[in-house]
Amino acid sequence: MLIDVKNMKEQTLELAEEYRLYKIVYTPTTFVIDRLGRAVFIHVGFAEGQEKMLEKEIRLLLERT
Repeated sequence: MLIDVKNMKEQTLELAEEYRLYKIVYTPTTFVIDRLGRAVFIHVGFAEGQEKMLEKEIRLLLERT
């Protein structure tokens, strides 16, 4: 989510709600969502090379359909 400085108060409240709904404790947190809207892979933090793992997970999901 991008935050517009002019509307920061409203957007900060929206962001706080998203953090609460998705139970985000640490950032960055990455979700891989399936076609039904379920989070099937969740990654907390970032590590070098993680993009390859994310690509593999996305390909796996695409093969399931």
